[in-house]
Amino acid sequence: MKSSVGDRLTVLAVFVPRVEYQPVQSSLESTSRISMIHVIGPGGAGKSTTGEIVAELLGCPFHDLDRLFEKRHGNIDEFIALRGYAAYAWENVETYQEIEASRPAVLALSSGFMTYPDDAHPRLPTIRQAIATLSSTVVLLPSLDLE
Repeated sequence: MKSSVGDRLTVLAVFVPRVEYQPVQSSLESTSRISMIHVIGPGGAGKSTTGEIVAELLGCPFHDLDRLFEKRHGNIDEFIALRGYAAYAWENVETYQEIEASRPAVLALSSGFMTYPDDAHPRLPTIRQAIATLSSTVVLLPSLDLE
């Protein structure tokens, strides 16, 4: 018998660590305490859906970087068509940096965020390294088991 998406997410929630949350340091150095759960992965993997459910289970805010970008700049495809991908990557990093890190939250990153070129933004290598090394970063991959 196949499990439903809800069943799988319930199982996922069992593995979410219970930790004491603390804000990310301004230098983005890794700490033993978690302030933000980063959800990364390719488009269509379920980052937003899973992130929302985990945030609800933890009782903390959920942020979707794509939606935050769109609030600031409008449609992503139109922005890229008008200003180019390099400008999009720059502004997306800027949007990421403005997310409130003073309290626990779950954040779904844009699908390409971790693969932008190093020169996309001066802070990107430091941010990417911090995200990649935090124990609170979750990678979601699409399932090959279609229901």
